Formats: sequence, C-alpha cells, structure tokens
Amino acid sequence: MEVLTLQNVEIVDKWLQVYLVFLLMDFATGLMKAYKVEGFKSRKLRDGVIRVITELMAIVFSGVLDFAFGLNILMVATKTLLVFKEAISIVENFGVLGVKLPDIITEKIQDLNPHKKDKQ
Repeated sequence: MEVLTLQNVEIVDKWLQVYLVFLLMDFATGLMKAYKVEGFKSRKLRDGVIRVITELMAIVFSGVLDFAFGLNILMVATKTLLVFKEAISIVENFGVLGVKLPDIITEKIQDLNPHKKDKQ
C-alpha cells in the first residue's frame, strides 16, 4: 500500500490502520455486548459515535501540531494511545461475551488499563 505524505508527514500509516481496525472491532463487539447484556441504548451509541469523531479530530489536531512545530511524534503518540485504549475495550468486550483469550494477552492489555486499580 502506498503511503500518502505531506512534507514527510505520513497520513495513512500502520498505527492509523490498526486504530481503524480496532475501532471497527470495538464497535462490533460493543454491539454484541449490548445485545447480550444491556440491550441497545441510543444514547450510548450516540455518545460512542461522538467519541469516535472526537478521537479522529484529535489525530488530525496532533498531526497539525506536528506539522506546525516540525515534530514527528505527537500524531504517532496520539494514535498509539488510542490503539491501546481500543485494545483494552475489545478485551473487556470479549470477556463479557465469553471469549477466553490467552492469559498473556489479557494480562498485558489489562496492565495498560488506567481503571484497573479502581476494580481491585
């Protein structure tokens, strides 16, 4: 896949691709979890869509800051953070749906969870 660039700033890179795939997986597993456990709530869905749009805006915002200040780290850091956030959510959704992942995956992902200490 050819990478689009603007003054050496990658527009479509692996972190964005991983984020978008994880975003779709989180959305799908979230819908399944809602169907299985909670039932569909339009308010939760609306809030989720707003969150996704805002996250995409954050990626663009950090990319503009990178461009303006001649950096090449803010957008990568933002996308990386969002990838790990989606991974945590997917693992949680899998657990509710009854999918048992290998302990090493669950442990490593849960180590990244900022709410982990609240649950202990």
